[in-house]
Amino acid sequence: MQRNILKISSKLLRNEFRQRELKILFLATVISIATVSLISLLGDHLQKLILHSSSQFIAADRQLKSPREVPEGWLQHADEMNIKTAHTLSFASMLFAGEQMQLVGVKAVSEGYPLKGSLETSEQPFSQAVVTQDIPVPGTVWLNPRLFSLMAINRGDTVSIGDKDFIVARVINREPDVGFGMSAVAPRAMINMQDVDATGVVQPGSRLRWTYLFAGSDTALTAMDEWLKPKLSSTHRWEGVKEGRPAIATSIEKAETYLLLGGSLAVLLACVAIGMSSRQYSMKQVNSVALLKTLGLNGTQVVNIFALQIVLVFVVAGCVGTLLGVMGYGLGVSSLESLFPELSYTHNWYELKISTLLVGWLTGAVVMLTFALPPIIKLKLIPPMKVLRKEATGSSRFDWMIGGLGCAGIVSLLYLYSQDWQLVGILLAAFLVLSGLLLIVAYFLLKTISVIGTGASNYWRLGLASIVRRRWQTVFQIQVFSLALLLLAVIYLTRTSLLGDWQAQLPENAPNHFLINISQEQVADVEKHFEQKDVKTSGLYPMVRGRLTHINEVPVKQAVSKEKDVNALNRELNLTWSNQLPEDNKVEKGSWWHESNEQESNRVSIESRLAETLEVVVGDQLTFTIGDQPIEVEVQSIRSVEWDSMRPNFYMIFPEGVLDQFSATFITSVYLLPEQKELLNSLSRQYPTITILEMDQLIEKVRSIITQVSTVIELIMYLILAASILVVVALINISMGERYREGALLRTLGANSKLVLGSQFVEFAMVGGLSGLVAVIGAEFVVWAIQHQLFKSDFVAHMSVWLWLPLMSGLAIGFIGYYLVRKVTQSSPLAILRQELS
Repeated sequence: MQRNILKISSKLLRNEFRQRELKILFLATVISIATVSLISLLGDHLQKLILHSSSQFIAADRQLKSPREVPEGWLQHADEMNIKTAHTLSFASMLFAGEQMQLVGVKAVSEGYPLKGSLETSEQPFSQAVVTQDIPVPGTVWLNPRLFSLMAINRGDTVSIGDKDFIVARVINREPDVGFGMSAVAPRAMINMQDVDATGVVQPGSRLRWTYLFAGSDTALTAMDEWLKPKLSSTHRWEGVKEGRPAIATSIEKAETYLLLGGSLAVLLACVAIGMSSRQYSMKQVNSVALLKTLGLNGTQVVNIFALQIVLVFVVAGCVGTLLGVMGYGLGVSSLESLFPELSYTHNWYELKISTLLVGWLTGAVVMLTFALPPIIKLKLIPPMKVLRKEATGSSRFDWMIGGLGCAGIVSLLYLYSQDWQLVGILLAAFLVLSGLLLIVAYFLLKTISVIGTGASNYWRLGLASIVRRRWQTVFQIQVFSLALLLLAVIYLTRTSLLGDWQAQLPENAPNHFLINISQEQVADVEKHFEQKDVKTSGLYPMVRGRLTHINEVPVKQAVSKEKDVNALNRELNLTWSNQLPEDNKVEKGSWWHESNEQESNRVSIESRLAETLEVVVGDQLTFTIGDQPIEVEVQSIRSVEWDSMRPNFYMIFPEGVLDQFSATFITSVYLLPEQKELLNSLSRQYPTITILEMDQLIEKVRSIITQVSTVIELIMYLILAASILVVVALINISMGERYREGALLRTLGANSKLVLGSQFVEFAMVGGLSGLVAVIGAEFVVWAIQHQLFKSDFVAHMSVWLWLPLMSGLAIGFIGYYLVRKVTQSSPLAILRQELS
């Protein structure tokens, strides 16, 4: 019997492939699975690509920072997993050159450093730099260029660190992993790791920072993560580029959120496309189900036959869709590599995750299970004669149950893909907003269109009359059309608006140099130095280093759980003061202080993400230790900070006067064109103690991330456009039988082809225009929620979209509908009516 069921199912499937419904179902499944697979694969690849290409800024894929040496077994384990390793040791020491001495940040490096990125050195200070993969040979030292003028030394001279003499060999122009700690503030002196013991500087109790570098495949690094993390103590820091570079981390987080948004919209639209076409196909099997039951098959056998058909269609369409998705992925990867040749990530096909491909299959399976099979199962319970007589079966509790199951399946898919309940909530809220708007649209249709239609021309009168006659079907069409248009509008608006905001935070003249360690006496001269050359600084901010020790009189180590592993608690923070709110800061909670209010003197403003991590709220008491002096302040405000703006930003800002008793240095940032670099050389010669950090590469990386994400989102937008057109075709096809009958009747009554097709165009154009209007309202709501909740940016209404989306959607759906129903006038009315009666 099972063989007979398979035979019947295969034969019916071959016959039905000539029908429009099955073709649309197959095409919808192919495009949906291909789209979801492609977006998932490209999104996963782009995230890896950004992380790998950004890892040059920490000289590795992962860093392990520790105040002491780690067990040798940890490095041996990494070697066994084919992970490359190197390590550095940083400490402060005095550099001696004859009678001259200077505090420097010594950095001892091992063979293999850096694992990612490169060093740039030169033979003379401020001369042309060259890229090198070498490190200082034992007995030599590489020095920061400002040490040469500061200590009156030349290349080839002898200097000493502790008990060890070194030959000055090269000038360090750029390090891949330079930071803002003591090693960055003090001029750099780089030596070979083999020379550390000979210096005699490293003693028990010395303040050291060991940095272990790791580079390898994603699989090996993930395994290393899992193996190493349980062995780490609170003094260890295991971090990647996200943790090590806040500016790049912010850009990567935005990129990931953006890709999740695009992918989630694709999943949702795929659900709509497959759900509609599969349900339409299943409903078309009503007569076939009834006929098979009259021939003696029981309900279970009939369901098995059609379930097998749906499974066969799904498997074949899934294979084709996956193949197209993987092919598109290959083309996308090639395009990204040609557009961004500087990217260092090597693409390996064998690293494709099966779980990424399964997202598309799971989307199709869940939607077909909840939309295609239930109508067949329902028909199993209905007597065949009732079906053949086309008697209404009415809705039932079964329909509501299946509808709820379908919604639950879609919600589960969205969360499975995005892993973000907030994003899922925004999309569901948008659907509820759409539903509410559609009630208003339905009321509008019932009350006004019939009145407007009475005075309209023949085309308009017939078209509007058709809308009124099928008003609840029209409301359903508007709901589906507007959902597809909403998803398309959201992806477009986020690309233009959010990427525009993102790029605005990093304009062409974004500061590309930081100047730190400026003394109070040098502030006026530094400002004058740049003013004379018409170079604008981002403002000079005072900076004092202090450690957060207590929250509400509770030691921070007790107030904050160990699981949170807050890096800000393991080091000194840069503290500043200002009566003006910095340009890149926005008060989220509380209020900014007033200059004249002395009661606000012992206050502080804390950065929002740190406040959330520490569970600090406005009104809490924080205690800092600066040097050996404690200072207690109250949290007056919580600020959001644009860390990727390339301007000085701080976790903690105090009012003026609170930190006056402490010695401070100043920090600023400036934008310089390549031809203005000499300004830095002259400044460094005049003030050798000022540290200059070049951020050009970092800025270029952030801009590269923006461009890469924009390119992929543009591709996603085109894919969603294709899926939206498919939804339109599937929905129009639902009413095609009724339109054939109406067209045949009108032509029988004397209407010409122009009148019939013209009225159909008017109907579809009206529905498309109303759908566009509803979609604009819903899209603005979604973009507002996304900007506020996900991207933490201000919302700006997109007034132009209110005009062109309803207009373009009206014309597009009108012409698509016109094209699909044109055959109404190409068939004989008598043949159509006979077919319907039979």
